[in-house]
Amino acid sequence: MKELGYKYTAFGENIAWGQKSASEVVKDWMNSEGHRANILNNSFLHLGIGNSDTNWVQLFSVDSGSKATSIEYNEALGYFKLTLKSGVTAYAPYDASISPTKDGKVMFNYPGVETVGNNSPAPAPKITPTPALTPKTETVTAKPTNTKFMLNGAEVALPAYEISGNNYVKLRDVAALLKTRFEVRWEDSKAKLYNHKAYTPVGGELAAIGKENKSANLSTTNFVWGESGAAVTGLTAYEIGGNNFIKLRDIAKLFDFDVDWRDSKAWIEPDESYTDD
Repeated sequence: MKELGYKYTAFGENIAWGQKSASEVVKDWMNSEGHRANILNNSFLHLGIGNSDTNWVQLFSVDSGSKATSIEYNEALGYFKLTLKSGVTAYAPYDASISPTKDGKVMFNYPGVETVGNNSPAPAPKITPTPALTPKTETVTAKPTNTKFMLNGAEVALPAYEISGNNYVKLRDVAALLKTRFEVRWEDSKAKLYNHKAYTPVGGELAAIGKENKSANLSTTNFVWGESGAAVTGLTAYEIGGNNFIKLRDIAKLFDFDVDWRDSKAWIEPDESYTDD
């Protein structure tokens, strides 16, 4: 940094090697107390990232010229362009809740930085209301799948339906197979998910589903993260016989394990990060 003329006032570094993907290395860093502290340190304002094959680095820093000296508001795009004392141009989105006006100066989504030389609040961006989504009432036919599922090199009995060419399974069944990857609880009329928690069986896991086709309707169940209460995104569930069935690949993506198709079988690989293939 000194060779580049970067006049830092504080910095931190995370390094790692051997991880095969960015998601894998970030997961490892977040499970390490010191590395996690660097990532969550809100005093750092700048981030540099380097990668070469399976070698990884993050460099966090703050320099002596990070304060903003001028601002230009782009109303059409809804962001501020800031010129910092160091001469660097930075961008910050406008959000009334985190970009308030204080003493005639606008505060930005840029930790520790307050503009100077701008004594009037910027106009709020124009917001076009988002139309309400039309509820889907799609009903499809779910067929018991002929797919063979493999886990840790051995075939497992995972009840599944084929819908539109994809395998749909129950969250609880996958949680029971993986044991410690994630937990599913039914609380407050919601399906609450807990990542990296051991699964607690409730009975009925991995029960056979029979050979008959069934009608499947889009589920109205609310899936939320148990720790924060935030809505879970990326899951489309079908209600079949009173149970929610979700695409296996969507579950894998959500909890970051891989599902590979080879030798006409679906290989569930809990030690591999998710890939789209």
